[in-house]
Amino acid sequence: MNRISATRTLLTALGASAAIGAVAWPSIALAQAEPASGPAAQNAEANHDDGEILVTARRKEESLQAVPLSVAAVSSDELRTENVQSLTDLPRVAPGLTVTPSSLGSTRPAYQIRGQRANATRITADPAIVVYFAEVGTARSAGSSQSVFDLQSVQVLKGPQGTLFGRNTTGGAILLTPNAPTRDFEGYGQLSAGNFGMRDAEGMLNLPISDAVQLRVAGKYHKMDGWFRNALRPGERSWDEDNTSLRASLRLTPTEDITSDFIGTYFRSDVLGFQPKLIGFNPGTFPVAALVPAVQAELAASNALGFYEYRELHKARNRDKVLSIQNTTTIELGDDLSLFGSARIKNIIAYRDIKNNFSTFADGSGLGIFYTFGRYDGYQFSNELQVQGENGNVDYVFGAFYSTEKGDDFTNAQTFNALPLNFTDLTGRNDSISTFAHANVKLPSIADGLSVSFGARITKDTRYIDSHVRQQRALSATVTEPNVCLASGVPMVIPNLTDRSLCSFKTKATFTEPTWDISLNYQFTPDNLVYVAHRRGYRAGAARSATSPDVRPELVDDIEIGSKNEFDLGDASIRFNVAGYYGWYKDLQRNITLVLNGVTAAQDRNAAKAHVYGLETDLNVDIGRIVTLSASYALTKAVYDDYSNVFNTPGGPVTVDNSSALFSYTPEHMFTASARLNVPMAPENGEASISATYSYQSSFQTTDSNSKNCGPNGIERWCLNQVGVVDGYGLVNLRADWRKPFGAPFDIGAFVTNLTDEKYYAGKYALVNVIGLLSAWPGPPRMYGLELRIPFGR
Repeated sequence: MNRISATRTLLTALGASAAIGAVAWPSIALAQAEPASGPAAQNAEANHDDGEILVTARRKEESLQAVPLSVAAVSSDELRTENVQSLTDLPRVAPGLTVTPSSLGSTRPAYQIRGQRANATRITADPAIVVYFAEVGTARSAGSSQSVFDLQSVQVLKGPQGTLFGRNTTGGAILLTPNAPTRDFEGYGQLSAGNFGMRDAEGMLNLPISDAVQLRVAGKYHKMDGWFRNALRPGERSWDEDNTSLRASLRLTPTEDITSDFIGTYFRSDVLGFQPKLIGFNPGTFPVAALVPAVQAELAASNALGFYEYRELHKARNRDKVLSIQNTTTIELGDDLSLFGSARIKNIIAYRDIKNNFSTFADGSGLGIFYTFGRYDGYQFSNELQVQGENGNVDYVFGAFYSTEKGDDFTNAQTFNALPLNFTDLTGRNDSISTFAHANVKLPSIADGLSVSFGARITKDTRYIDSHVRQQRALSATVTEPNVCLASGVPMVIPNLTDRSLCSFKTKATFTEPTWDISLNYQFTPDNLVYVAHRRGYRAGAARSATSPDVRPELVDDIEIGSKNEFDLGDASIRFNVAGYYGWYKDLQRNITLVLNGVTAAQDRNAAKAHVYGLETDLNVDIGRIVTLSASYALTKAVYDDYSNVFNTPGGPVTVDNSSALFSYTPEHMFTASARLNVPMAPENGEASISATYSYQSSFQTTDSNSKNCGPNGIERWCLNQVGVVDGYGLVNLRADWRKPFGAPFDIGAFVTNLTDEKYYAGKYALVNVIGLLSAWPGPPRMYGLELRIPFGR
């Protein structure tokens, strides 16, 4: 399906969804006198239930304490209290999750849960954790991280979600739920300002056009000067941000049984980011001996700089533009449909367009040793049809899903600012189709509160790649032609580099895999649950290209045992949830760094077997609605069982065991503790609160190309990347809010992140195995600011 036909299909489907209620437009014009009693009204009421946390981890709203899986749910109020500006800030309130920038910049991050992380920067690779916005999964992460405004909640689902959320969720899923339009006139305007030139404007306006039509418009503009200074380009600072996000939501409820939600989003960014600094050098693996003194001098110059300073002759810039439109239509079918009982049909259709340009200089030096330029231009179309319902003791959902993604993915890479120059130009298309069913069956005949949940999904993925991989070479006595095609892996001389038809190599791969889940649950009170669950997850493989071999699908089987508890103890309301898990992985997909066709590059490969196990806990204590204490902890132990490389030597093939390698960006320990005080005061003086949060994560490796085993005669250079480990660190954040001070029609707030100005590295780029270089980028320094919020309406 091409972009034009995908757009036509979307418009046709959206038109059909809107036409569902066309016969009801007279009632819209008359503005129903009675409020609707359908799902829109029910959801609005449920989301305001006092004290109850609602999640959609099983594709419908239900209490967090009734869902048999590990979920970290963060409300809109908590997001604001913890000053979560983007998903990169989410790990400090959801331990077990890490969010790190990719080589495409801070607006296209990579996510890790339970040891599973995929730096899916190209269309040939998929993520291990999928971000869902209003129930639509995003194949590419551009723009998703900056969607954190006017949200109802953020949910982090941990562990494989292969039945209800499909492929590529072997680690988990992140659900962003935006606030839906309501029947109340309301809104807010918010301005923030802080150090490093931070200025932020956010607003929302909800317009109840009638009882049957509501419109909600929200937006956010965020600008901040960088805090990482370039000593070679005075005035230039990396890690600046210039982001604009807009969202418009239209809700149609032509009858009490029909709800149709349209959401359109726009995101634009221009970021000077992903800039590391040189912090280490190994002359033994540096391939150009004549340049060794220059690199050593560059390292000395870098070490003489301040912690937040670097040297780079070029500018690492990332630009994104993302447009999307989606529709969710729900039709209530009634309460007595024989076999189906009370049922509803739900259709979710979406189209997303992404444009990205990037440049990175990963060596972090003033020598321009390793740089990459690239662009991506692609789209994603999906449609999911569900039937949900309840019949006696059975809750169920079944349906079908289809998606197609197509994009042109271009990369221009060069090492040592000299030929050869690689042009890796791919056109990719990924098609996926699946059917699924899931049910929860209560067993009161055996015991009240006992139930069994089970489901299955079958997925077929087809992936196409048209490679146009070309190289410009330096002429020499042995190289008489400068331009070659490398698309098939065998060099072929071509007359020029601009005509892609001269260099085309097409491949296709198809994968069909079942996934499933089953759990036994005992809800011995509405707020107390114990469960044991088993799940199978699947991540699609990839077709072979000139820069990557065939990549087999990744599979995981896990067992999770959990307990969810909520109770009162005197004036204190306590919630304590705990889950332990063990997962077996096969053919894990890993992104390694190597020299390919004379240029440093990344390649996806499979690691045969691994297991991951751990513990996740969450404690919340609310004392008389005055003091709230909370703590969360995640333990993650990830171990390779079978992972090796084969080297061809004059004496024959040599296999080196790399099972001692560490999983990248997987801290063994993550911990968060927070305290919030609601300051007692007379109602006419407003409401004030003060909160403090401490978050900690232990040390972690930053590259998949690592091992403790150097092999015979040091043949396995991955062992040199052990220096890619980042030390653990802890951060303290504070926030104070005063709502309606002395009855004024506004709220004020003040915040500070990294209160102690902790200096730490947030990540490293270990290239020691291929070009002897180690670079790193620091985490943000202390930041502070003030916030003014003016709410109006309800």
